[in-house]
Amino acid sequence: MKILHIDDNATFTEVLSKLLELHDHTCDVSNDGKEALQMALTNKYDAIILDLDMPEFTGNDFIDELVKVGVISSQNIIVLTGLLPSEQEVQDMISKGVKICVEKPISIEKLNDILVSLTIKPSTS
Repeated sequence: MKILHIDDNATFTEVLSKLLELHDHTCDVSNDGKEALQMALTNKYDAIILDLDMPEFTGNDFIDELVKVGVISSQNIIVLTGLLPSEQEVQDMISKGVKICVEKPISIEKLNDILVSLTIKPSTS
């Protein structure tokens, strides 16, 4: 599975990408929301792991830009953040196209389960 991980904490993105690779995923990382937006628009990812609390260009800015250009529905976005927003803010993000919001810390096993569940295509037979 090809994943884009976006978080301003470079140490966290490095560690998580190595853990994801142990689960047979490939992981591109960005510590900058604007750079990540360009990556998301020019590459195909099976999932995007997104932090909300980033300087200058936040996770919410990233989500809003994907909505604006009309591609959010084709993305599997997992918001992984240190402090969950209010229930209303979570519902607003989900209504925009975010698949799930989870709070750090999270075990790699649970995150992998979420990733797998988001990319399993339902049977049409």
